Amino acid sequence: MSRTVTALYKTRADAEQAREALRAAHVGDPIEIHDRSAAGSAGVEGHRDFVEWLGGLFSGHDDKHLYGEGLRRGHYLLTTTVDDFSETRAAEILDNTGPINLDDAHRDWQADGWTPPTSAAVGNRAPETGGVFGAEEEPDAEPAAPVYQLIGVRVRVYPVDG
Repeated sequence: MSRTVTALYKTRADAEQAREALRAAHVGDPIEIHDRSAAGSAGVEGHRDFVEWLGGLFSGHDDKHLYGEGLRRGHYLLTTTVDDFSETRAAEILDNTGPINLDDAHRDWQADGWTPPTSAAVGNRAPETGGVFGAEEEPDAEPAAPVYQLIGVRVRVYPVDG
């Protein structure tokens, strides 16, 4: 199964440095850097389409809203596709290149007035795996499989659908 490994960077230069580190290790293909121009200039509808595109990258996970806000704020999203055997190595490489701490960014952006959709709230984590459950659970319900794997607080790995 393929995985999408992601990290958000403050500058294009930081994202390009991370891309070069992945290339040097022969990990990931394709390796892409996305910025706010990916949303185009189509206004609200363009933003909605962009968030849907992000949702496709992350198996529909609500992180699409977090990444979308990061891009709106001028940050750069690096994504790469890897196989099962390379996901940990790719995540370690990216974690060592100084990406943004997503949990801190989420809290900071909310303090600045950003309000993510209700289902995008941080905090429903599976302690044994570090994953985030996709929906609010009933108290006695069996835990769902985590939607993604956290590598530190800066890099995330998502299964690729299909």
